[in-house]
Amino acid sequence: MNDDQIISRIIHGDKSIFDELFVQLYDVLCQYSFSIVKSEHEAEDIVQEVFINLWSGRSKLDIQTNLRAYLYRSVRNQSIDALRKKATRNNIIEQIAQSDNAEYKISYVHPSESVDDEIKRLSILVANEAEKLPDRCREIYFLKHRDGLTIIEISEILDLSQKTVEMRLRDALIILRNKLRGRII
Repeated sequence: MNDDQIISRIIHGDKSIFDELFVQLYDVLCQYSFSIVKSEHEAEDIVQEVFINLWSGRSKLDIQTNLRAYLYRSVRNQSIDALRKKATRNNIIEQIAQSDNAEYKISYVHPSESVDDEIKRLSILVANEAEKLPDRCREIYFLKHRDGLTIIEISEILDLSQKTVEMRLRDALIILRNKLRGRII
């Protein structure tokens, strides 16, 4: 079923197709929101709010991009709004200091460990360095490599040209390659 058919069914109140869309995209949208707000609970609230708004405003729904890009953009906008609200309550430096995630800490794996452990260690190493990328490069890198979006989808979500997305992704990969040189054997 294509996006136009899904949107049409949602507009006409088809709860089953809406539920299917929710189940299909909820986790990945939560991960995307979490990458921005750094709070699992807040990310879940944001994604739920986006879906509630989609359902409650379905009669006026006018999506000009593909549905997935629309939902990513909605989650991104809601996440940024949440950060703005939080910034008025908290010092922005405290937010940055508290955003370190234990899951990205690098741990040493002895050479006798399995190949799976080595792959996990390298994935954590790359994720740790990717978290340090400049904001726009980091966002594009994670949308592409963690969320599996295409260059076209990313350009629609972020309202950037495809060429800009490609250049930022290239920049991110160059930075990562330089930072990881000599650390991956």
